Amino acid sequence: MFEYFIIAFVEKYPIFMSGITIAGLAGVIKIIRTNSTQQSRKDRSIILGAGLVALFVGLLVFPINSFKMLEAVNAEDAQVSFVMGGFYISFVPMFYGLFWFLISLAGWLYYKRKTTAD
Repeated sequence: MFEYFIIAFVEKYPIFMSGITIAGLAGVIKIIRTNSTQQSRKDRSIILGAGLVALFVGLLVFPINSFKMLEAVNAEDAQVSFVMGGFYISFVPMFYGLFWFLISLAGWLYYKRKTTAD
């Protein structure tokens, strides 16, 4: 599975994977920099928004790649193993975006719980 991640990040979708990473890291940095005593609703929105951007960019890869795979199948010049390998690689950005979203969701829930407890 790790080799699919390397292929997706380096060869297939470097722009999408970089966008997911930047959005995810922005959310994590905001989680770290937000002080639980001096936070606002805007801070929590930024944390969750960064995770949603990472998830959206990850989900955007699948339809784009699906259309490319369907064109390859219709052209009948591609082997089935290559098409299936392409589908496996297209799942990597989706799960990577989901990973960053879950991290930001955990941070958002943590700070939301801290404000309702106070």
